[in-house]
Amino acid sequence: MEFQVAKGNWRRSFGSLWLAQLQAAFTANAYEFLVIFMLAKEGLSGAETSLRWAVQGIFAAPFILFSMAAGRLADRSSKRTVAVATQIAGVGVLALAASALALGNLPLVLLALFLTGAQGAFFSPAKYGLLPELVPHERLSWANGIMALATFTATILGVLAGGWMSESLTRAWSGGLLVVLALFGVVASLGIARVRAAEPGVKIRLNFVADAVEQFGRARKDRVLFLALAGSTTFWFLGAVVRINTLAYGAGVLGVGPERSGLLLGAMALGIALGSVVAGYASGRKIEYGLIPFGALGMTASLAMLFRTGLTFQGAAASLAALGFSAGFFYVPINALLQHRPAPERKGEVLALASLLSFVAVFLSWPVGSLSARLGLGPE
Repeated sequence: MEFQVAKGNWRRSFGSLWLAQLQAAFTANAYEFLVIFMLAKEGLSGAETSLRWAVQGIFAAPFILFSMAAGRLADRSSKRTVAVATQIAGVGVLALAASALALGNLPLVLLALFLTGAQGAFFSPAKYGLLPELVPHERLSWANGIMALATFTATILGVLAGGWMSESLTRAWSGGLLVVLALFGVVASLGIARVRAAEPGVKIRLNFVADAVEQFGRARKDRVLFLALAGSTTFWFLGAVVRINTLAYGAGVLGVGPERSGLLLGAMALGIALGSVVAGYASGRKIEYGLIPFGALGMTASLAMLFRTGLTFQGAAASLAALGFSAGFFYVPINALLQHRPAPERKGEVLALASLLSFVAVFLSWPVGSLSARLGLGPE
């Protein structure tokens, strides 16, 4: 379903969606890194890097299990309804997380992390599917850049907040703070304009593998869409590998603690946010394909800079910021293509497939990273 909101009102709806995404990304990252830092402080694993990969794998698993069902739900129902419902569910999930943290119950802490991922899996196709329904086509690249600004700014703040909460707040206060922020997300989502369901008759299938294979086969018939899916998957795989290895790089190569390692991640996320905004404006009133190879070359050069011996903390931060800036140029047009290219009644399913493939890549980064660490190939 294409642009539905009157042009005079779309900015308010888009702003509400932007705020809901800002909150969702912040609380998810803050809770994930609070768990990582909490477990590392308690010495529950002798291999801290493997522990980070395990936590990331728990968070990513729901995106693999539920993304296809979430995409069909986003097509079957109003995407605005799904967005509001997931924000409400997020309050319940973080209330469980707060209770688990206060009780010191590790299984419940990890269950809440899994459910946080599930909430994100159902929100993802709804929020990205809403963009072409709320925003005029000529502003779609711009909207993707601004949405990426929300996502990666929240990532910066969430990572830093996770480290700060683990050092400065009790677990009970940390959990309570996250619940309050989740309530803000509910309020923000209520400002999104009502939109019609794209395909009310679509059935939700429990066999996500068969569903994904079917959607993948359809996507292969559209070369541009297929390449966009491949680019999105590559982006998230590299992002997962770099994110976890940056923490190890800070400790093992630069000799800094978790808080300064978090600043390295912040530099990268800030670069992505700025690069995404610049890419959105550079695209003008179209989807600018030419930014994609430019971004890929920039990412390659920035990663190569991190191999230099004797690199200072400031040099590493600058290289990671450049990596992020280039990644923004790569990410924005690809994401806009994934939203614009599919038929209106299939947008939710295609975006769900993109989400599933991205988090399969994130999930696979766990064993790949753990194996690399065991073989002595990691930055430590």
